[in-house]
Amino acid sequence: MNSTTLRRSNITKEKIAMMEALSRYNQKHQNEDFYKNQNKTKELDMLWQSFGVKPQKTEKAPQVYFVTGVVVGVIVTLAVTAFISILLNLSTPKDDIVIPKKSATETSGKFSFIPADNQNKGNVQTEISNQQYTVKEGDTLESIVIRFYGSFDMSKVNVSRFWAYTYWYIDTNCGYFAPNIPLATFCSLAGAFNYRDSYDGNDAHTLIHETGHMLGAEDYYSYDGESRGYSGGLDMMDLNIGDHSAFTKYLFSWVKPYLLDLSSSLNKYEITLNTFESSGDCLIIPSSSFNNSPFGEYLIIEYLTNDYLNNFDSSSCYYEGIYFYSTRGIRVFHVNSRLIKYAGTRNVFMNNNEYKLDEEANYTTYAYSNTPSLSYEKNVPLYQLVSKKNEKLYGKRLASNDDLFVENDIINSSTISASLKNNKFYDGSDFNYSIKIDSLTFNQATLTVNII
Repeated sequence: MNSTTLRRSNITKEKIAMMEALSRYNQKHQNEDFYKNQNKTKELDMLWQSFGVKPQKTEKAPQVYFVTGVVVGVIVTLAVTAFISILLNLSTPKDDIVIPKKSATETSGKFSFIPADNQNKGNVQTEISNQQYTVKEGDTLESIVIRFYGSFDMSKVNVSRFWAYTYWYIDTNCGYFAPNIPLATFCSLAGAFNYRDSYDGNDAHTLIHETGHMLGAEDYYSYDGESRGYSGGLDMMDLNIGDHSAFTKYLFSWVKPYLLDLSSSLNKYEITLNTFESSGDCLIIPSSSFNNSPFGEYLIIEYLTNDYLNNFDSSSCYYEGIYFYSTRGIRVFHVNSRLIKYAGTRNVFMNNNEYKLDEEANYTTYAYSNTPSLSYEKNVPLYQLVSKKNEKLYGKRLASNDDLFVENDIINSSTISASLKNNKFYDGSDFNYSIKIDSLTFNQATLTVNII
């Protein structure tokens, strides 16, 4: 007997009837639930439609949200920056005067002068147009510097109109530059001179030299074609090298020299000079024509050193192979800066005891010059180096360390006769002094002056 037969034999008829009844009941209720679910779905659809709810869209890609965030961030940043800028402009004071930029063609060929106005103060903006200034009585123009720019070419500079020079106006009418305005000095300087001792255009030697002219100093070299002048070349107002000397700074009122009190009964003076570069100390040995001003005749003595403003030129070769002094010592110059008045055809020396200009004279100037052809007396210079070697350097050589006086050297009418005239000052007064260099330390020099 197989297994099926055995299982079926255990089911009674009652069980079979009950199972069929359950099957019919399940089939009936299953159809009812289906129809009920269908009705509920329809009811929900009607409910959503009545509230106007639409089906949701699909979500966007992440890249879209990233780009949108960047754009919004930039807009917000710009808005904040603009707001802060407005606040800063409101809190920052403006300049009193706003000068609009002008093109080169608007001012070409003429000068414009803008008068000072002390009433335009406070936070008031005033536009100043390019207008011509009307000269008033009493107006002056101290000086003008014109600097030409361009590539470095000394062949172009050597043309006269581009050479560095300073002109002192005597007439009150300055012609082309500033009609009817008294002008003290006019300086012209080519930018090429800034490259003489500097590959990058930072050489200031010529500019300092020309500024010296604008302050009133003469050239200490000769215009007569002689390259070796009276002052020995090693001077800012000679060959543009080193610092200004004691005489030049005395002209500028930058130093106050020591003076001997010749009114006393003393005939011996002991004087200590600090180095000139560090202190401005210098000593005047006067002639009878000295008038307590730079404009007279005298010796001027300084303790020269190769530091401070002399350091660069003493250690670095300047234009055409020139070096400044490379040691320390006493440097002496014979100054003959007496003034002469030109009144028509008359040339009149000023009173030795007065320092004033003659209103009746056409103009007043130096009587003597380091250019022999321009000097009142051909072989009498304005300014010359007194050499320890007792030589007149004009037409011979440049100065050197050997021209400086050192310890135990003596300066008198015999030892410096080459710098005097018949062992006297040029004004004819006796050189009745004997000056000994007692000691030279790093910072100081001690001298003894005896009146003979």
